[in-house]
Amino acid sequence: MTFERTTDAALVETILTNPRCYRIMTGDDAPAREQFRVTDSERFIAVLCRMDDGMLAGVFVLFPTHPHVAEVHFCFLPSSWGRTEEGGKAFLAWVWRETSLNTLIGPVPGYNALALALAKRCGFREVRTEHNAVTKGGKMYDLVITKVDRPS
Repeated sequence: MTFERTTDAALVETILTNPRCYRIMTGDDAPAREQFRVTDSERFIAVLCRMDDGMLAGVFVLFPTHPHVAEVHFCFLPSSWGRTEEGGKAFLAWVWRETSLNTLIGPVPGYNALALALAKRCGFREVRTEHNAVTKGGKMYDLVITKVDRPS
């Protein structure tokens, strides 16, 4: 897998609004998929993930919060499902090699058990839970805050 930074907001928006992805990752407070827009692209770093054959696999979005710390979000396209653990671990290796970040924080909504399992398989650990922090389908869910640090 390969990784490359992008400033192509339209491409990032297309990945994030893939119908199968958007319905899984968003809660009730998110806009309708057709109304979602990537804005403030200077606030985040988007990193495209491609399979070895060049096929687009997804995007990782980093929101720097402090020097050397960023919040991270993964979005894999359905065509790469089944290889998400490989992609997540390869992305972390890329982050440690290509950036000065030392810590990544991953907020995971309680309704997305697959995302939490993936985060843990990639080396994230739970650090706290914000109870009843997100809503999906009119039901309240916890927000699990995960963290991974640069290896020593």
